Amino acid sequence: MNFSDYLKNPKNKGGKEDDLEEEFKKNVGMSMQAYINHHRIEVAKKILAEEDLQDVPVSVVASEVGYPKTSTFISIFKEKEGLPPKEWRKINQK
Repeated sequence: MNFSDYLKNPKNKGGKEDDLEEEFKKNVGMSMQAYINHHRIEVAKKILAEEDLQDVPVSVVASEVGYPKTSTFISIFKEKEGLPPKEWRKINQK
């Protein structure tokens, strides 16, 4: 059963959150939070790489991709990319 089928199955409605998380991880290969963070960081990288957007502060990028706290964004970005967003931007700007 794939994740989509799991969600469509009426017997899974109102199921435990842990069951949903487990099914998601089995089908996607990572937890929901890891998936969300991965997507947010990928979108942030696209924004940071755009030369036209070089003056957009990291705090605004963080907010735009769903991180209300810039410090959380910076921490997760650095963990995933090995550099803080400002340094990554300098190296990767198009």
